[in-house]
Amino acid sequence: MDTDVQQLIAAVDTVMNPAVSQQERILAHQ
Repeated sequence: MDTDVQQLIAAVDTVMNPAVSQQERILAHQ
């Protein structure tokens, strides 16, 4: 998948559900 597509999905996810997006980022860094 292209990086631009991933960024777009991440941006939409952040707008639609910031709590879940933040949790996913935290888990991804662990």
